[in-house]
Amino acid sequence: MNLSYFDWLGNIDLINDEPLSYAKVTTNDIKRLASQTFVPEKCSTLYYLKKGQ
Repeated sequence: MNLSYFDWLGNIDLINDEPLSYAKVTTNDIKRLASQTFVPEKCSTLYYLKKGQ
């Protein structure tokens, strides 16, 4: 799928740079983004109830 995406972008050689992009992501990057994304203010709760309740 990625190969066709880079072809659609007009530069199929970008597929060779993709692993380098992933390698640049650090544990701290993931922790920082997770702490910004997963906050109580953005939380939703779904309740499943039996029919008739």
